[in-house]
Amino acid sequence: MRRTGIGALLIALAIIALATARSASADDAPPQQATYALDPHAGSWLHGPNLPAPRQDSAVAVLDGHIYVIGGFGPGGSPTTSNFVLEQPAGTNLTPSASAPPAPVFPVGSWTTARAIPEAIDHAAAAALDGFIYVAGGSVEKLVSNKFWRYDPSDDSWATMPPLPVPRYAATMQAFGGKLYLIGGASSHAQDERSIEVFDPATASWSLINDALGSEREQSETAVFAGKIVLVGGRDREEHNMASCDLYDPAHNGWTVCSNLHLARSDFGLASVEDRLFAIGGGNLLTGTTTQTTEISGRNGEGWMDGRWLPFPREGMSVAVLGHIVWVIGGSSSDSTSPTASVLRYVIPVVKVKLGGRAPP
Repeated sequence: MRRTGIGALLIALAIIALATARSASADDAPPQQATYALDPHAGSWLHGPNLPAPRQDSAVAVLDGHIYVIGGFGPGGSPTTSNFVLEQPAGTNLTPSASAPPAPVFPVGSWTTARAIPEAIDHAAAAALDGFIYVAGGSVEKLVSNKFWRYDPSDDSWATMPPLPVPRYAATMQAFGGKLYLIGGASSHAQDERSIEVFDPATASWSLINDALGSEREQSETAVFAGKIVLVGGRDREEHNMASCDLYDPAHNGWTVCSNLHLARSDFGLASVEDRLFAIGGGNLLTGTTTQTTEISGRNGEGWMDGRWLPFPREGMSVAVLGHIVWVIGGSSSDSTSPTASVLRYVIPVVKVKLGGRAPP
């Protein structure tokens, strides 16, 4: 009996020692580190600054923290040569660290006017690459254009570049892997509309990837997303809006499918922010309607959820991303050529997330 009592005492003392050690370890452990993440569904639409003049169906590109809005329809419904540039205040940090919260709202900046593009143009495509802005296709003097220009912001000059192999109207262009990819758009005289046109600055030449698209489509949108080029929406030759979402891998010239939009859209805005896509507004030629709805994809393009609506319907706008702000620039509130100077910013809030915790949906 005595030995049993001693054994029980020793076991009790061991349990107390273990509990004390665990408590000390917990007390000595460093506090759980916090990081910061975007909450894409909790954003809000803010106004301005407005464009110097109304614009619709302009080309848009982002270079070195500046947004360039080139050409497009002006107040009288005629194409323009303007080149508006959004200048951010000096010192604006567009890429804050994930370990510290960025400013809740970036300074809005102001618009300036750069050298005009050589010819009045609408429905052109634009992209930034290697310090230049490239503008391709569109409509010049009411004809589908094969013209191609390069803007150099260092000396505010334009250069005429080799023309497109196939004229394109309402196409979309992205820079990827040191080349430019011009995708979709309508052509003229029954010319090829299913190829992708690729420009290589190293050789200053174009090449074609034939039969790259499953069907003709115009007024679709692209973005660089998940290490590929995502192609979303648009309308077919019969002017039916499309809801499809496809990922193009230039390295392997292959396509994979991402989740379809809830609402088929054309002449809309598409933005890529971290691992999410934003599909904003758009029009429908067959119904004569314009929407103010927004959809936000799940991570890596998996599924779509309703986002915060625009304050009013919008189509034909230019969409750009600076930091974690999506800019919706110009466009029209109806399916007619009636440009606006209004500029909206979708400001995505930053929330504190503990490591190992659940990130925003």
